[in-house]
Amino acid sequence: MIDNGHGMDYQLAEETFGHLGGSWKKAKVWTPGGRVLHGKEGCGRFKAFALGTLVVWSTRFREGDDIVGYTLRGDWNHLREFDLSDFSRVKAPTTGTDVEIRNILKEFTSLEGDRAIQVITEQFALYLRQYPAVRIIYNGTLIDPKLLEERVTDYRLPKIKDHDKSYPAELTVIEWKNEQERAILLCDASGFTLHEVKPQIHAAGFHFTAYVKSDYIRALNDRTLLTSEDNHPGLHQPLDAALDRPRAPSPPAPAQGPAP
Repeated sequence: MIDNGHGMDYQLAEETFGHLGGSWKKAKVWTPGGRVLHGKEGCGRFKAFALGTLVVWSTRFREGDDIVGYTLRGDWNHLREFDLSDFSRVKAPTTGTDVEIRNILKEFTSLEGDRAIQVITEQFALYLRQYPAVRIIYNGTLIDPKLLEERVTDYRLPKIKDHDKSYPAELTVIEWKNEQERAILLCDASGFTLHEVKPQIHAAGFHFTAYVKSDYIRALNDRTLLTSEDNHPGLHQPLDAALDRPRAPSPPAPAQGPAP
């Protein structure tokens, strides 16, 4: 995986990569480019080991007028230890991070072909709408939700009340041109998927994904309550709306008015 972000500052890598669950992002909300930060739990680095036993991060960041870089190596046999190289000036046109996974555990056929493109598109469709300058290229293919969408319908939902706070909520229903397993994706306000729910809806030939968007979902995720339905009664109403709206190929007019 290759990205062209701002890279990982060397000092922050020293401070956080050796601490299980630690992340410099906990104290940040936005990237320098103005996008919402994700991955604050510090667990993403460990998920890479589901694919292979050795992971190498090569990152480049700006220090003054120079671009400098270094590498981090992790072995799943020693998950609490990461080897950090010295950093030095590098000849690179941009900052960013490359992640290389070695010693692949098995063949992951689910990561190949059109099916993988469809799944990635489903997961990132709203995020790419929110940040049109972001480009995701998977196995040489540009992820472009517009190529696979049949119709997109937005709904404004009633605010979610949680104690003394209330959170705006929206629902986006995307109907797909191709056959796709129906799903409800729970997202933060930026459209970044945090959890998935499988709906029990029977509508032959109707393939959709319903996205519930709210910072309440982000708040639940940060409190590790999102995957336990008994602990988030505030989600019952938006989940019911997500189940009720896409009952037929032609969605009804929004009851609460269109989302801006």
